[in-house]
Amino acid sequence: MNFLLRRETYLTVYFVFFVLILISRFYDQLTVGFTKDSWEMTEWLINYQGGFVRRGLPGEILLNLYNYFNIHPYYVIIGVSSLSYLLVIVFIVRAFVKKGYSIWVLPFVFFLGNPIINNFWLRKDSLLLLLFILIIYLIAKRPKFYLIYINLVFIIGLLIHESILFFTFPILFLLLTGYYKKREESANKLLKAVTLSILSIFPTLVCLFLIILNKGNMEMSEAIWYSWDHVEFPFHQLYPDGRMYPEMEIPAAIDGLSWTAQTAFEKLGWYLDYFSYNIYAPFLLMISIFSVYYVLSNIHRLGDCIFAVKPKKNNGIGISYILIFQFCTLLPLYVIAVDYGRWIYFWVVSSFVIDYFIPRLNILGIAPRIYIKCVDFFNLTIRYAIGNSKGTIMILTLCIGFSYVYSDLISTFITSSAYITMSKFSNLFVRFFLFLESLI
Repeated sequence: MNFLLRRETYLTVYFVFFVLILISRFYDQLTVGFTKDSWEMTEWLINYQGGFVRRGLPGEILLNLYNYFNIHPYYVIIGVSSLSYLLVIVFIVRAFVKKGYSIWVLPFVFFLGNPIINNFWLRKDSLLLLLFILIIYLIAKRPKFYLIYINLVFIIGLLIHESILFFTFPILFLLLTGYYKKREESANKLLKAVTLSILSIFPTLVCLFLIILNKGNMEMSEAIWYSWDHVEFPFHQLYPDGRMYPEMEIPAAIDGLSWTAQTAFEKLGWYLDYFSYNIYAPFLLMISIFSVYYVLSNIHRLGDCIFAVKPKKNNGIGISYILIFQFCTLLPLYVIAVDYGRWIYFWVVSSFVIDYFIPRLNILGIAPRIYIKCVDFFNLTIRYAIGNSKGTIMILTLCIGFSYVYSDLISTFITSSAYITMSKFSNLFVRFFLFLESLI
């Protein structure tokens, strides 16, 4: 009886129920499938058939696997995406257990549940995060020839998708500079440390320069799309002409290679003028981002045991500085692209990867004093304005929501775990009574 009255019991039940909801949604997304011209598929199909272009490495490999070994790209994409996502989940759960954080927050939309809730687990994001984990591991452990490995992994990441640059390069450069600065004893040690850091990742910078020069154009997009004409994808029979977007000659992510900076700023301008139910939509996004920061910067206050995982007592020093730093590195993506839910996934997971591998004293040691003071002042202001009670934190974990693209009132609401759970309960309730009715 005491077990049933404990709060940890209800939190565990909720945790398990929500994980089952995610598994159910994941299964539904798999069974519905993805068409050849969907955003999810076309991002992987970009190749080098029109010449060297950004994001083309996976598509070139997939095309050759099909042409020479008859291995269908659809199932390779599903397999690689699913495995990458699963490995990210395993790593973060393991990191949370070792660091002593509550795993209760992990399934929700602001953390590991995001790719399923917003249906972008098939994108390259989890694969990029796995490469990021490897890079941070290498810089933290420094095995023999670690700089060669870092450049190799980083270059592969850039050739898969250049978005890895934003959440990887700043922290990598900062850690390298801090390392070289400690080894130097001359008066201009900072300048030497910066120079050595640049030289250490020079091959990566060369690759980045080549990607910037070959960002893509319409001719390349056409050559890439038509190179897949001989490959028939599953689920084509569900749509007219076998396509979800038959009106688009060159679809989705492949067409995106031809977009200019003007296209990106036009989309940003549209969003900055966007109101949802007379509420300014960017304001909703800012509230969501602030709420995510508030919850995760106070995660050490969630001490409830889920299953046999009991969080440790710690003061949370360090994670706030990492969260704000990583968010600032991703700000350019919020300007040039509208996939806001994906950037939150990058932000949160990458922050806790850094927190896991890099000792907190090292973080405090390499961060400028003015930065630390600003973060401390920000946290103190929040504490005075809102407080940091466990109840407030838990309520927010249930209510935080945001969409994959943009962020309006409805999508913000329906992606919160509270709404998803209530919807599932309502659905089960209706099904139960329909089942009873069929028996009468």
